[in-house]
Amino acid sequence: MKILIAEDTEDSRVLLEMILLAQGYDVLSGINGVEALQLARATPPDLIISDILMPEMDGFELCRQLKADPELKHIPFIFYTATYTEQQDQELAMALGAARFIIKPVEPLKLMEIIHQVLEQSNTEVVSVLEQEQTEDAEVEKMYTRSLVRKLDKKIREIEKERDRLRESEEKYRALIETTSDWIWEADENAIYTYSSPKIRDLLGYEPDEVIGKTPFDLMSSEEAGRVADIFSLVVSAQKPFSAIENTNVHKDGHLVILETSAVPVFDKEGCFRGY
Repeated sequence: MKILIAEDTEDSRVLLEMILLAQGYDVLSGINGVEALQLARATPPDLIISDILMPEMDGFELCRQLKADPELKHIPFIFYTATYTEQQDQELAMALGAARFIIKPVEPLKLMEIIHQVLEQSNTEVVSVLEQEQTEDAEVEKMYTRSLVRKLDKKIREIEKERDRLRESEEKYRALIETTSDWIWEADENAIYTYSSPKIRDLLGYEPDEVIGKTPFDLMSSEEAGRVADIFSLVVSAQKPFSAIENTNVHKDGHLVILETSAVPVFDKEGCFRGY
């Protein structure tokens, strides 16, 4: 038998695929409602298991469109969700014609038991969707809208809470780096300063904004700049942390200041080097 999965989270999708394949089912997978609907129309499955919160088309809309399609409305539909967990969400799911509403996580054996029950019921009970007592379309639309509003309100609260947490974390971080006895800086992959803590005033006489856009070598004599640039080039090629590199800098008033520099590399989410 063939089961279609609609799930945008890769880890959840792959885990469900493995569970079903291990039980001998053929598995089709879509990363959202649009893709799942296309797959269902191209190769009608015996069962559909769908998440609700997905991009482009969510699970509720996927179920509604499937149940409105004469060729697909007989296919049993299971909602499998970790985000829409309220009683009103379950009521909407059943009003749309779902066979089951399952809240993640569920043990694999329990999940398979539910799947077997739904498939057996589908095979033994020939009941047309048109013959089922359905909630009026207008009422379903209201339920769907209320569900989306609840989810949006929850998401806004989560974002506000995360924003407050990040602001508090940033304030602590800023207080730490701006009061430490060390000069803290950030530089991009071309060694251009993108941040400087206020400690540079005490060490080299510059305001933090004065060094943004400059490189460490701009604050050295030409001879020292050449020496340190060679070292820095080797460090960058390795893209590893470095520590205690001694370098002589020129203070804004002209006298020399010897610093000892340590740094860690910064990478973006794709793993590309972005500086120190």
